[in-house]
Amino acid sequence: MRAFSAYGWRKTHAVFTDRICATLQQHKAWSQNTGYEHPAATVTAYVSLPREQQREIIRGLANSDTW
Repeated sequence: MRAFSAYGWRKTHAVFTDRICATLQQHKAWSQNTGYEHPAATVTAYVSLPREQQREIIRGLANSDTW
């Protein structure tokens, strides 16, 4: 079995969290439950968003009826 670094664990945790948590409250609750004090730092450091996906999200927000 190959060894995992702390960096590898944090990145895996961040990506998994990003996939299962839909709201900021869910992110915060998950983060607190696993011992992370500041979820934004984890997301900033370990979760990336491809440009095309970013574009799609922004376009979706622009076309939203909530404006």
